Amino acid sequence: MPPALPGDSLRQIVRASRVADPDYTKVSAPALAFFVIYETTYIPADAGAELRARLLKRWEEYGKPFQQHRIAHFVRDMRKGEVIELHDAEHGDFLQAGPVQTRTVREMRRFLFSES
Repeated sequence: MPPALPGDSLRQIVRASRVADPDYTKVSAPALAFFVIYETTYIPADAGAELRARLLKRWEEYGKPFQQHRIAHFVRDMRKGEVIELHDAEHGDFLQAGPVQTRTVREMRRFLFSES
């Protein structure tokens, strides 16, 4: 396969996320959603000023609103849904021993075993 053109990967991710946008209104069971919240985008250590500015602009215009939209969509449409936001975390952190995994397990147990 030829190498991806700049932006192709991002376009594919956005397209796939729109197609995979679940219809939460059809779910009647309680649901717990964990969202990793990024305060900013990843910027490579060797990024020059121009690239840094482009990445930050893209984050502000697309990344952050997309993140907020996903949470708002779940909250709005999931009748028995609850959101847990994980700040200062990475997507794989819940797999490794540490504060994110500890909180994830604690929240899951609370959700599963609480009387509602």
